[in-house]
This record gives sequence, C-alpha cells and structure tokens, in this order.
Amino acid sequence: MNILVYLEDRNGQIRKPSLEAISAAYAIGGTVSAAIVAADASALLEQAKKLNVSSIFVASDARMANYSSRACGRALAAIAKAAKADVILVGATGRGKDLAPRVAIRIEAGYVPEVTTFATEGGEIIATHPVYAGKAQMALKVTTPVKVF
Repeated sequence: MNILVYLEDRNGQIRKPSLEAISAAYAIGGTVSAAIVAADASALLEQAKKLNVSSIFVASDARMANYSSRACGRALAAIAKAAKADVILVGATGRGKDLAPRVAIRIEAGYVPEVTTFATEGGEIIATHPVYAGKAQMALKVTTPVKVF
C-alpha cells in the first residue's frame, strides 16, 4: 500500500498534525511518502528529509505564497497520481478540511474527514470518525481504490 502524507506548513515549519499523520501512516503499514506544496519548499524539504519517509514529492511555485485551495488541491492531486498513492493522509486542520475533499474529487477517491484512529482488517483500512459533536464514533471502510483521510 502506497501512503502519501501531505505536509502542511506554517511560517516555514511542518505542522504537528502532519507529523501525527506520518505516525498514523506507519501504523497503517506500507510505503510512506510525503508531499510538500509551497511557494518555497527548500526549508520544508530539509525538515522532511528527517522524517524517514521513502520519497518526498514537491510542488513549488511562487504563486503559492498565499494559500489557494484550488491551486494546492490541483498540485496535491497531481502528486498523488505521480506517487501512485493508494491512501492520502491530510491533517484535520482548517486547511486540511478545505483541501482534502478537493483532492478526493480530483482523483475520484473516497473521503472520510477528521479521522481519529485507523485499524486494518483483512487488508482494508477502517477509519474512526466522530459524529454528533464527538458523542459517538463511526467506523468506516472506504471501498474506492484510492482513499483520502
């Protein structure tokens, strides 16, 4: 299973939810790669090299200095296709909640937002998602070939 983790940044630093997503990817199992989409990816690339991922994909363009869900979604979808990712993990931040469904649409993938835990069962990923303001949990299995969490 090829897992791609989007590395979200703020002020030139990889955000903690992205690091948590890397840990979740290793817990799921498979080949873990990272994706960087930024105006200047050089500092982020150096940080990403320390994450022990198999590959790092970069989309860097000065026009991405100000976040645009449309441009970032297009870039991340292109990276996901190039990486032949089966699973794309995006942190449940404000940006992540805006970006992940756009990527899922572009690559025709199933999508589950705000996953709190992952489990595997028979080679399938079971994602736990809170409902009713966190008062209950749903266990969901995405049946599309490519999945976005």
